This record gives sequence, C-alpha cells and structure tokens, in this order.
Amino acid sequence: MALDKGLDCEWDELLWSLVLSYNAAKQQSTGVVPFTPLFAQEATMPPDLRARPVLNFEEQEEKTLAEDLLQRALIVKKLMVHAGCSLEVAQHCDTVAVRTST
Repeated sequence: MALDKGLDCEWDELLWSLVLSYNAAKQQSTGVVPFTPLFAQEATMPPDLRARPVLNFEEQEEKTLAEDLLQRALIVKKLMVHAGCSLEVAQHCDTVAVRTST
C-alpha cells in the first residue's frame, strides 16, 4: 500500500490503519471480528478509512434515497450510543482519579 503511493520510506506511518482494518474485519476462519473480544466493544473506524458512498441523486429514485437516508440515520443513532458510552466511561475514570488523588 505504501509502495503503491510512493511512500516506501513511510510504511510505518500507515501500519496502524492496516492493523485496525484487519482487526475490524470478520475473520472467515472464526466468524469473529478480532477487535470485539479483545476490547469488549465494536471497532469504530476513522472516517478517512471508511468507504465513501457514491452520491448521484439524479439517477436514484426517491424510494432509494429515502431508504439510504433511513439507513444512515440508524448508523448515526448507533454511533451516538457508542459515543455516549465512551463519554460515560471517561467521566467515571476522571471521577475515580479525582477521588484517589485527594
């Protein structure tokens, strides 16, 4: 991947994205996403690693657009729950740290 981009001396800077992509993909042999049992949560992919949808509204029918919008809304709803849980964990850790430091 780095060689394809002409970044043969910077391969180590791209390694994290390959590891994350591998660990966030369902493995055919086990049927499990490695990230999930390791961290007890689903992997969250950075936006720059996600596939970009092709948006061509002129060729799509209204029903297809409505279904796509509904699907995106469900994804956002799911991600908001994950973000809220992460925030709750971070706030709890901060509270515990303050209690133990005083």
